[in-house]
Amino acid sequence: MTVSAAHTDSWQSGAISATIAPNILRYLARVCAEHGLDLAPALDQVGLTPDLLDSPDLRVSFRQGDAVIRAALRQSPRPGLGLLVGSAQHLTASGLVGFGMMTAPALIDAIRLGVEFQNLAGSMVAWSVEESAETRVRAELGAVPDSDPVGRFLIEEGIANITRMVRSTLDPSWAPARVSFRHEAPSYADAYRSVFACPVDFGAAATLWTLHAGDASRPLPGADPWAHAQVRALLHEGTARLGVRQELYQLVEARIGRALPDVPAIADAARALHLTERTLRRRLADLGTTYAHIVDGVRRERGLHLLTEGTLPLAQIAAELGFGDERSLRRACVRWTGLSPRAVRAGPPLVQQHGLEDGDSRAGRSQADSGKQ
Repeated sequence: MTVSAAHTDSWQSGAISATIAPNILRYLARVCAEHGLDLAPALDQVGLTPDLLDSPDLRVSFRQGDAVIRAALRQSPRPGLGLLVGSAQHLTASGLVGFGMMTAPALIDAIRLGVEFQNLAGSMVAWSVEESAETRVRAELGAVPDSDPVGRFLIEEGIANITRMVRSTLDPSWAPARVSFRHEAPSYADAYRSVFACPVDFGAAATLWTLHAGDASRPLPGADPWAHAQVRALLHEGTARLGVRQELYQLVEARIGRALPDVPAIADAARALHLTERTLRRRLADLGTTYAHIVDGVRRERGLHLLTEGTLPLAQIAAELGFGDERSLRRACVRWTGLSPRAVRAGPPLVQQHGLEDGDSRAGRSQADSGKQ
């Protein structure tokens, strides 16, 4: 059996807005603290704090996660940070999804549930399961390539995490049959073999985590049909709420994006959605955001695209975004990235260093991502 990450419509849409549980960032902060690294400044840059990461209601955008991971990789003297973060997470780190996996009848049922509800588990990689003569899990990146440091971190973290999950459920000495990675062997390739305790391939056609024959059908010690059914029902409710969240974000974002450089008043946006202004404000507050935050996020996406993709004068970009002058654009750009508009435009190396490369141009924003106004 192979489990892999692959593009899915729900995963792509989840990258647009604040829909990702901050599980990876929570454990990244813990691992960094254990090694004497302080992620607080990086979190602050995207409107987060270490304490906020433990809030059960917090959701982050892909852009926020990308920026914090990129900062951690720049600071960390330890290679294989993704392996460390993934290996640090017990099955319960995925919250309700992890509990559902623990109560599944067999390992394959746990894997299916984890893949089905990966959006609720905080995944920043898209996963799929392949069941044939051998069972495999496939991992695929959408917003960043495998060759990118953040892409490699996410793959390392995900594959190490699923391995730790099985070990914490079945046997601490358990190992997959084989693990294959699309990226080339890093300088610390021996760390991979130590973590997975099985043959490891690099430069493969796909990133695959493969089980031994018979492992998929192994019963789990925590199997409980009643509890499993209850958890599944709760997870379906969570998925429905996530869909409503994404839909409202996307509808409001799309209306603002079409209207720029004019910014619709919230009352006009509410009428277009057949809501009262008060209802729209309340529903956005329930999602942990405001209309002003979404406006700022749309401007951010459009502005960074114009700065990195085109040659328009800064004054014209400011006008395109509905800013009164170039100074307003500069203040907004510094708030978004810590860089001036000219620095963002300076070139791919500088832009990539701050997590704004082309491949992440659709990355999301959240209640905190644009909240420091």
